[in-house]
Amino acid sequence: MNKNKGFTLLEVIGVVLVLSLILIISVPSLTRTLKRNEQKKYNAYLDNVKLAAENYFVKNVLKNGSVNNYTIRLEDLITAGYIIETVKNPSNEKALDRSTRINITKQLDGTYIYTIVPCYEGEEDECE
Repeated sequence: MNKNKGFTLLEVIGVVLVLSLILIISVPSLTRTLKRNEQKKYNAYLDNVKLAAENYFVKNVLKNGSVNNYTIRLEDLITAGYIIETVKNPSNEKALDRSTRINITKQLDGTYIYTIVPCYEGEEDECE
C-alpha cells in the first residue's frame, strides 16, 4: 500500500493553471476599475474647485457690486483656505498648478458660469 499523502505533479499543474486563468481574467478588469475611480476623483476635485471659486467670488468680489468677468487663480483659493490639496489628472499624471485659472462670466440672465482653464505642473510658461 502506498501511504504518500502529497499532491501529484498533474494536480499542482492544474491548480496553477486555474489560478493563472483567474488572474488573466481579473487583472484587466481591476485596472480599468482603478483608472475609472481615479477619473471620478479628479472630476469631483474639479467640481470642488468650482464650488470653492463660487464661494470665494461671492464673499470677496460680489460684495462690492456686480462684475461681468472675473478670473480667480487656484493660488488664491489655496491661500484663502478654500482648497487644501491638488490631485493628479489621470490622463497625463500631472497635478494642477497653482496658476490654473477659473474664469467667471456673467450670463444675460444674471447667473455666472465658472470655467476652469487647467495648467499643469511643468507647463507654467504655457499658461500665462
